Amino acid sequence: MDLIFRQLPIRQFIRVLALAVLIMVLVGTLVTLIQPKKFRSSVELLVLETQTQGDVYATIRSAEKLNATLAQLTQTTSFTEAVLAGAGVSRGLFPTDPNKLKKEWKKTVQARVIPDTGLLHIDVYHQYPSQAIVIAESVSRVIAQNAAGYTGSNNVAVTVVDGPVTSRRFVKPNIALNLVTSVLLGLFLSLGYLLLTVNGEAAVVATTVTSRVRGEAEPARQIPVAIESGTPASVAVSLEEFLTQQLAGQP
Repeated sequence: MDLIFRQLPIRQFIRVLALAVLIMVLVGTLVTLIQPKKFRSSVELLVLETQTQGDVYATIRSAEKLNATLAQLTQTTSFTEAVLAGAGVSRGLFPTDPNKLKKEWKKTVQARVIPDTGLLHIDVYHQYPSQAIVIAESVSRVIAQNAAGYTGSNNVAVTVVDGPVTSRRFVKPNIALNLVTSVLLGLFLSLGYLLLTVNGEAAVVATTVTSRVRGEAEPARQIPVAIESGTPASVAVSLEEFLTQQLAGQP
């Protein structure tokens, strides 16, 4: 690669690199501007089984299993409808089509289990901070009220230990991440372009030089003539001379 780029002037190299990065940054900026801005409201729930026997480790392991079950249930249709039916939630901001609603809900509510804590962390993303808070509260309420039915155990206790905590500024789209991604894409694209173009030019030059050398080194076609007495056996004439002699000897 070092040998390839030595063939390219440094100014042209920098020009191509800067142009590719600039184009990708502009594209990334455009994508960032057209994406809807969303705020995040987070809440943490402590989910424990109240009548477990054993040590603390066994209790936490049991809580992690319960949390994993609840995290999966947050994406179900029944859970979604229960949350949207909560007080203060604007149902009209979500699609009515079930398939579109499911896709939108995956972008709105995201739940994950915090290992070794028994905590269930829930993030809610929405264009309006007030709606993000209301949905986070509704999610917590639905889980607390239906934990026994969701997990199949009557000994489950759900407690809100933190939140809802809402971001002051929008968190989606991530401007810094989009900018870094655009710069990296510009670098990769410019390097790929330079590799392809320089290699292509080098291949064309090599082919031309090789053909020229072969043409200069290739001997003229020669045809041996009949050996007469006293004529060396290595005598030969070119094709043009042979044809001229044959035509001249015809009656």
